[in-house]
Amino acid sequence: MSIRPRHLAIGAAGVAVVGLVAGGAVWAVADDNDVVRNGTCTTANYEFEVEAEENDTVELNLELLAASVGEEWSVSLSQDGQLLYSGVRIADDEAEIDVDIDAAAKKSATYVAEFGPVGTRQCRVELTH
Repeated sequence: MSIRPRHLAIGAAGVAVVGLVAGGAVWAVADDNDVVRNGTCTTANYEFEVEAEENDTVELNLELLAASVGEEWSVSLSQDGQLLYSGVRIADDEAEIDVDIDAAAKKSATYVAEFGPVGTRQCRVELTH
């Protein structure tokens, strides 16, 4: 009976090591494919992310947590100065705004998100991917 608990302990330690190695690999892959900026501007918290996709595209994702439900925000996204998206979005029933678009992948590009409540000064977030 004393052998069995020892085998279980060794097996559990092996699983933990495999889990750590696998977790590290997933983190490294995600780090290579994603560039993320988080912060606060005007009355919102934001996350701006650019992620490389498998089909020679990148996905731009801007998530905003606005001050209130129904708030209207102007949003624009660009790649190397070329406008990819411009429009007004309304905060949903959780005061969130989510804008996702795809763009052609480039070896290196500068992405800009500009946003703010309609009629106010815009926030600007820039990243390179």
